[in-house]
Amino acid sequence: MTFSNWLTKVGLSPSGTEIHFSAPASVLLSAPIADHPEEAAPEPAHHFAGFFVKLPLVIEYTDAHGQESVRRITCYRFDPDSGAVMAKCLERNAVRRFRLDRISAAYDPNTGEVIDVGRLPILLHESAIE
Repeated sequence: MTFSNWLTKVGLSPSGTEIHFSAPASVLLSAPIADHPEEAAPEPAHHFAGFFVKLPLVIEYTDAHGQESVRRITCYRFDPDSGAVMAKCLERNAVRRFRLDRISAAYDPNTGEVIDVGRLPILLHESAIE
């Protein structure tokens, strides 16, 4: 299920390149979930290279088996060398590792604004916590 299909299902209406909410943004809490153990963080977060960030996102993600899902995540560590982000997946209430090349769409969970996936590394860098 794509994010646009999910929005329609829960009564929100996507329009053009931006998403205009006709219901409270809190409805994002009911995003569909998929649990794929292979996406669990392969190592403790403190062994993950990169820098700390704090960036909430809603993403459309495709796992290694081709299973698509919509995830609400809070990114907290980004490794530009591997192109992966460690994030808390709010659907699973667990830390997961997400490869940027498997994110097909991204949205700001507060505004519904569509985020250019190609700009995610830049946004993550701009969200760095010193």
